[in-house]
Amino acid sequence: MAETPATTNASSQAAGPVTASASDANLAATEQPEATRDVEGQEGEANKLFRPSFQECADASEGVTPAMQDCIADEYEFHDQQLNANYRALMASLPKDRAAALRQTQRNWIAERDQACRWNAEEEGQAGRLVANHCLLERTAKRAVELANMKHDVH
Repeated sequence: MAETPATTNASSQAAGPVTASASDANLAATEQPEATRDVEGQEGEANKLFRPSFQECADASEGVTPAMQDCIADEYEFHDQQLNANYRALMASLPKDRAAALRQTQRNWIAERDQACRWNAEEEGQAGRLVANHCLLERTAKRAVELANMKHDVH
């Protein structure tokens, strides 16, 4: 059974992002779905955030919770990598004062996301866990796009 998507260093540690290779940045640039580039403010259209492979995986899961969790975990990992790459690129392009402000904004965003998407194993069942994991996925994918759009605005 897939675990709750784990956040990586860049999205969960106060020390900031981990370093990435050039191949990570190339992956982020080449695999980002076209539909994710202009989704700010489009509630209810979350599916446009996700890769076609996510929908294919979800369809193939036939509603089996562990399989659905695996689909969410795989898609989350992709978008968390996107978020981290976009964050690193944006941080590198900002002057120190703006980078410090972004770092604090990102920390606040992480805390809000984690609070909004929390799952209580003692009070909620597997369906609650599925909802919480999808919440993490959707919010992480949206934030990755927001950071990418911020980078475009800086240049």
